[in-house]
Amino acid sequence: MISKKTRNTLISKATVLILGCTLIFGSINPLTTRADEKKVKNVIYLIADGMSDGILTAAKYYKDIQDGTLGNDKLAMDSIRSGFVKTAWANGPITDSAPAGTALSTGYKTNPGVVGLNAEGTPQATILEVAELNGLSTGIIATSEITHATPAAFSAHVENRQDYNSIMKQQLYKDIEVVLGGGSLFFESSGGGKRNDGKDLTEEIKSLGYDYVTTKSEMNESTSDKLWGLFAEKDLAYDFDRVAEGNDEEPSLAEMTEKAIEVLEKDEEGFFLMIEGSKIDWAAHANDPAGAIGDILAFDEAVQVALDYAKENQDTLVVVTTDHANSGFSIGNESTTSGYDDLTFEESIMQMKDFKLSAEKFTSLAEGKSDEEVKGLIKEYYGYTDITDEELEYAKNGQINELMKIRAKLGYTTGGHTGGDVYLGVYSPAGVEKLRGTVDNTELPQYIASNLGLNLDSASEILYQDIKGKVEAEGATFRVNTDDTENPYFLIEKEDKTLKVIANSNVVEVYVDDEKIEDKRLSSVSILTGGVAYGNADEVVEILNEKVSDDTVAGDSNEDNSNNDSVSDSTESSGTNNGDNTSNSSKKPSSSKLPQTGAVVGSGLVAVLGAVSVVTGISIYKKKEKQK
Repeated sequence: MISKKTRNTLISKATVLILGCTLIFGSINPLTTRADEKKVKNVIYLIADGMSDGILTAAKYYKDIQDGTLGNDKLAMDSIRSGFVKTAWANGPITDSAPAGTALSTGYKTNPGVVGLNAEGTPQATILEVAELNGLSTGIIATSEITHATPAAFSAHVENRQDYNSIMKQQLYKDIEVVLGGGSLFFESSGGGKRNDGKDLTEEIKSLGYDYVTTKSEMNESTSDKLWGLFAEKDLAYDFDRVAEGNDEEPSLAEMTEKAIEVLEKDEEGFFLMIEGSKIDWAAHANDPAGAIGDILAFDEAVQVALDYAKENQDTLVVVTTDHANSGFSIGNESTTSGYDDLTFEESIMQMKDFKLSAEKFTSLAEGKSDEEVKGLIKEYYGYTDITDEELEYAKNGQINELMKIRAKLGYTTGGHTGGDVYLGVYSPAGVEKLRGTVDNTELPQYIASNLGLNLDSASEILYQDIKGKVEAEGATFRVNTDDTENPYFLIEKEDKTLKVIANSNVVEVYVDDEKIEDKRLSSVSILTGGVAYGNADEVVEILNEKVSDDTVAGDSNEDNSNNDSVSDSTESSGTNNGDNTSNSSKKPSSSKLPQTGAVVGSGLVAVLGAVSVVTGISIYKKKEKQK
């Protein structure tokens, strides 16, 4: 097996050779750019879940009328609108968040409930994974549980979006620098995240080098290069409710965005950050105009943070969209079927001016209250007086949204998703063409990848190979163990050596003569889907075929061996073995990414000339040189 020094020498020579060919004969890959031409270093990708154009318009009006004057206020999203996005799933016009998120992250359509797989069930690399693979720091933010469909679609690959166990473990071992949102019950021992071995996953988070925080104060005080924040047991509060309750320790979406950028911009190679305003969708499902408007405005504040950063740095691409529309919201309802042209702003738009609380929160506050107390709550949080008996009954029976609809003349067609085109906004550095017009949702990740000089399909070919086929070609036996359905693994045996590849992680346990000698780390997670084991099989084969030294066999099997020239050098890896808590680097090591263009460690120059772009090889080699 070649040494790291020899390997890096090959990388540099191969990179120079490929770059020379590129300069003479043109670009090797249509979705990559030469390093000296690339103008985009960072990408901030914002997704407003479930935001239709109708409720976006209502949010604009709400912001505009707060000072009592119409026409003098706009949203940050207004300044960058460049078109519309089509949202259909693989075989229908109305999508759910899982296939919508998958299209926005991978560039592939898929089926209902599916995360990170194409319509045939094959894993596709996400734009976050491609960025990670090529040396960029990465982050995901959501106001829902971090394991929910959209953040999962950027960081996991499962057949069912409700497979939270697999999703959270894949996120855990993805080596994402910043993870902020809700869902602590899936990770903490007090909730559903306690491992079968009794280990709290928050301890595993810490062992992988993260600063784990649960309040805004802790988040703001953190100076770590890796930050994992879970600020609620499930989802975060609606933004109106957070403000009304004076919840000072739950950060807003804009505050999480600011902190994520602060952490990620430390990486000189650049960063990719996905931000979801998750609960716009939840309010739309509930036909709650106040909840939706409040969270759209909170999302718009996060957009403004991203735009401020991009305008100051001029190397950052900002892309804003929504995964699908929801609820068929309208300004105007059945009461305005006739006389709509006589409807005044005072009779409609101004009736939204005093919204301060979500319908969900109001219902909890009104429970058990007297009629007069309920009327007082209505006045305090919506500004309405002279409540009719019908309106009072709505408010007392958990339907305050009906009162809002009556007063402001608002309408809904459904409590589910709808199939209309949705918002697209783009801010790009000078010289970078904007994505414009009406585009398909699959075009957005391709546009982002192209401007970062990356290739989604090439990454899929590296990260999600058929492990069984690869190892059997090496004369090894392969079997899947699913006795423990929560923690499946793959057993690979060749002569006296056995590899235990832990599914939903990047961990490979190495055994010789049935004695565990060490753990190895792959460049990404291995997964089981459709009965097929997928992962970076070339790296697995490399581990299988490498010679085990006598010193390694004689060493402590519970510790990583610092002398191993492994696929992702155990002691440099930001994690330990599957559960051990030894020292970790808080900064992502270069060895956590593929060390060369399209090549697995030790596979040499031929593989270097393979799948991934020239830019990948240059980026990774430069990063290795910088960190020597």
